[in-house]
Amino acid sequence: MEGWTCTMPTSLAIDVKNLKTCFSVNSHLTKAVDGVSFSIPEGKTLSLVGESGCGKSVTALSIMRLLPPNGIIAGGEILFDGLDLANISAKDMTNIRGNRISMIFQNPMLSLNPVFTVGNQIMEAILLHRDVSKREAKEIALDMLSKVSIPEPTQRFNEYPHQMSGGMQQRIMIVMALVCHPKLLIADEPTTALDVITQAQILDLMVDLQNEMGTSILFISHDLGVVAEISDYVAIMYSSRIVEHAEVKELYSNPKHPYTMALFDCRPRLGVDKGEKLRAIPGSVPESPDSIKGCKFNPRCQYVMEKCRTIDPLLMETTKGHQVACLKYE
Repeated sequence: MEGWTCTMPTSLAIDVKNLKTCFSVNSHLTKAVDGVSFSIPEGKTLSLVGESGCGKSVTALSIMRLLPPNGIIAGGEILFDGLDLANISAKDMTNIRGNRISMIFQNPMLSLNPVFTVGNQIMEAILLHRDVSKREAKEIALDMLSKVSIPEPTQRFNEYPHQMSGGMQQRIMIVMALVCHPKLLIADEPTTALDVITQAQILDLMVDLQNEMGTSILFISHDLGVVAEISDYVAIMYSSRIVEHAEVKELYSNPKHPYTMALFDCRPRLGVDKGEKLRAIPGSVPESPDSIKGCKFNPRCQYVMEKCRTIDPLLMETTKGHQVACLKYE
């Protein structure tokens, strides 16, 4: 079903419809996002889940209009605050980016500028988007540092990123993303490089700040454990498309797409026999969706049928609120 939008409450933070993003490589257009549609209600969290290379981060960069020079939004709509972000001017997008929509990137050490203090970088975001003095901007920054449990915020305000741990750097990134009280926060695997204790603290912090500010979150991850903890809805991506979507409890209790079931089967399990190897999905995500005929998952699927090699399934609702793109449900 082209341009599908899931059934959710009508008050939406963002509504992405049939998004298509391509990259120009050697004069050839390669699809990275192919007809992706989803909506995020205000104050809720949608997680995009899938292996590396399936299109999760490109979807986020398309929303932020931060694609590299060879990236092209080839179709679809990104509806936000009455605007289509896919078609507004670069100047208008600059006013939205970092203000109404913010993003936390995977590696804070690569995202923070090493030659400026963290206080300077937080104040830059405030002064760019809010009509306040430098003194007021500093007060706002110190208040946010306290909210994310940075010890001795006045001292940390004047420190450089390399003087902080990975977990503290990620908290600084969260401050920079939330300091203008955005309507939508995009978190692209924000806990990947952190130990499990710090990871849990960051997730708790994000949930607390979401409850306080009412911010909606697009959470991108390959970690099903993290996704279960933070999400209201989950969309499974494979080879540039969403192949399954449902509320988090429904999807975890009743996964339907063979790819989703395979992802769950790969999770570490308690009580396994000594020496038993972790299960893995054979093969890998195709470099180009166009290289596979029919269902893009058919070369790796244990339930593949002959028609799967020629027919490319579209998302369909199998039960209320649960959409799957798989021919065995047609």
